[in-house]
Amino acid sequence: MSRLKQKWVQFGAACAAVVMLAGCGSGAGGNADKQVSESDPMPLYKRNCMSCHGGSLQGSSGPNLQKIGSALTKDQLIETIRDGKGRMPSFGKRLKPEEIDKLATWLAEKK
Repeated sequence: MSRLKQKWVQFGAACAAVVMLAGCGSGAGGNADKQVSESDPMPLYKRNCMSCHGGSLQGSSGPNLQKIGSALTKDQLIETIRDGKGRMPSFGKRLKPEEIDKLATWLAEKK
């Protein structure tokens, strides 16, 4: 086999491998990834909270949230996220009610 033809065969095999691996994942189809992202509060936290509260909830310009569930109830967290408090801005117009609920539920578990 000529050297050029051999390179094209290798290239084709590599492309096929990439396509096959791209189809791999949870094994449960595309819906499994969507279910994880819909139930996982971290993407919401990262987009909306992390810049002030830190990657590990340790606090930065905003307070530490690592044990916030010991200090505030889920309803208090919903109110704070939705309406803001002190220097914290309101997220009631940026986030859907179900997103606020997801964040508040997750934070209320931090004890």
